[in-house]
Amino acid sequence: MGKPAADLDGLNPDHAYLRTPILVITILGIVTAQVVEVCVRRLGTMVRRGAELEEVI
Repeated sequence: MGKPAADLDGLNPDHAYLRTPILVITILGIVTAQVVEVCVRRLGTMVRRGAELEEVI
């Protein structure tokens, strides 16, 4: 396996300071998308089962 972010090795040295923020924002974006997917699936399951929101809250 190669180094993490090996594709950023050719980055212009003037922009090298952006490597960590780009990686952090990308990882947080992926985690956020996964959390949203789980929440939407759970909400869809509750709707299919006919659960009323008042019972859940």
